[in-house]
Amino acid sequence: MPCQDFKRIKMDTSEGMSSRCLDLLDQRVLRELDEAAVARDERLQRVALGAWLRYQMETEGFGPSPLDLHPKHSSPLPLPPLCWYNYGLEPSLIKVTNTGSTVIVNARWDSERPYLLGGPFRGRYVFSQIHFHWGPDNGSGAEHSLMGQSFPLEMHVAHYKAAYENQERALREADGIAIVGYVFKLKSEDNTELNPILRALPNVKEPRTSHDLPLVSLASLGVRKFEDDYFFYYGSVEVSEQQCPVMWIIWPNPLRISSSQVCLFRDIFSRTGEVHAKNFRTPRPAEDGKNVHFVYGGPIIPDLSKAGRRNRRRSKRDSRREDSFPLVDNEKKETD
Repeated sequence: MPCQDFKRIKMDTSEGMSSRCLDLLDQRVLRELDEAAVARDERLQRVALGAWLRYQMETEGFGPSPLDLHPKHSSPLPLPPLCWYNYGLEPSLIKVTNTGSTVIVNARWDSERPYLLGGPFRGRYVFSQIHFHWGPDNGSGAEHSLMGQSFPLEMHVAHYKAAYENQERALREADGIAIVGYVFKLKSEDNTELNPILRALPNVKEPRTSHDLPLVSLASLGVRKFEDDYFFYYGSVEVSEQQCPVMWIIWPNPLRISSSQVCLFRDIFSRTGEVHAKNFRTPRPAEDGKNVHFVYGGPIIPDLSKAGRRNRRRSKRDSRREDSFPLVDNEKKETD
């Protein structure tokens, strides 16, 4: 179901992006195709846009992370739907671990692991782990903020490209790692989907301790599935004190969590034996971002009719308004 918060910026697709996609398609893929041929063939549109994204990554590189995300500092990007496979499949083993720097959820499946396909990706991105970021109080903790608004908790669902076989090898590649991020907003009600993890936290207060969880699927643990309406950018993540490139996907609809639930994360001990009250990086200003996009579903080639041009002009005016990005609590906007 499309996220209503961003409808005003969806139609702001420029002919410039289409031209760049078509130029790359003409130069790198099939020289004999013209714009009309691409406009008739959705498969070729995806090839063209995929080539454009890879070209952007190769030539311009990755920018800073995390960011304060804002529609004014992102470009609209039409992509194929983001597809989620096996996220409703129960694992044969799932556990939570205190690494000394965060809380990680790992799992094992007897059959095919969950993976992502489509969207900005070329190939499958296999689920690796879930980890969390929190702060010393309810005013901070999430690594990403939305239009200047901070949140107390952020959940990262990490994936690696299947072609690289494992996460260690994928970390050395520019397109090896993709992380889906969810921010949490304080509410009076508990988030019951997180209960299997939260109930295990008292058992992993000490660093390098683990505890088995009930055999529940990732979807049951609060991993929201969505096809479009998300921020995508090339950034980085710190692993073993080194910056590694990451493709970030941030869903802009905050999930709920209660204050008492967030406090459970602050009782975790770090590897130094002290209470680990903070493990987040402060978001950089939105204007510091590099190659930040807001992804929506739709054709790459814009409607060049008079009505289409009017709609794009109207959309550009609306997208400049501050109220075009209201932060709403919408926990059910996901793919069934």
